[in-house]
Amino acid sequence: MFFSENSDSINIKSFDRISFECRVCVSPHIYIIIFPKTREELTPVSAEFNNFIIDDTTSSNLRLIIESINKKPDLVLANKWTSHEKDSLRKYILIFGYGRWKIIKYNSGGVLIEKSEQELKVFSNAFIRTIIEFLPLEKSELKKFLVNLIDEKPDDPFILSKRDDWGTLIKQRAPAWGKRIQLIYRVCLIIEKFKSERKKNKEIRKNLDEGTEKNEIIEKLKSELNKTYGKKCFK
Repeated sequence: MFFSENSDSINIKSFDRISFECRVCVSPHIYIIIFPKTREELTPVSAEFNNFIIDDTTSSNLRLIIESINKKPDLVLANKWTSHEKDSLRKYILIFGYGRWKIIKYNSGGVLIEKSEQELKVFSNAFIRTIIEFLPLEKSELKKFLVNLIDEKPDDPFILSKRDDWGTLIKQRAPAWGKRIQLIYRVCLIIEKFKSERKKNKEIRKNLDEGTEKNEIIEKLKSELNKTYGKKCFK
């Protein structure tokens, strides 16, 4: 339970995000809540999952995520994709950005064309988590951005990635990849804002043009009436 200043309470669970406004910092402080689990809850759900946890390619940080997350990884889905498909997804995320599933599908040279947008999102989330895992401590702002970027609902499938799923140089390239994803995201926001403003300006110009046309018709009618009656009926 979380208690506010007014003593009101709300229910929170692991991986809920809470932000606080700060009078000093420009950005709000965001905290991710992780509750410890009981011994029974930490017991592996199956021998297969247990084998995955103790895999040598799984880092200690990722093991903590496994123990803290509130859902089971989809092992069938995790083994469904080939290394070539994962490499292609990584490549096109770094070209087009996170969340642009249709563009990624239809520009992947046919490699990802049969994949659903749901699968693309699930594996992209795993890729983002792997980047977060290998970011150095001084990249806390970038890590915060990537955590907030992940689009995952409680009922969405969830998979775990091994270290080499996204390339053998993931540790060295994680900061550059994370920064590129952040840059593409910001560029896309600027483009969307520009498109929205342009559409809004077109509507304003259209309304102004229609208003001008109406005024011209009214002035013409006034002129005709004035000519007909030989005096100014309208000023």
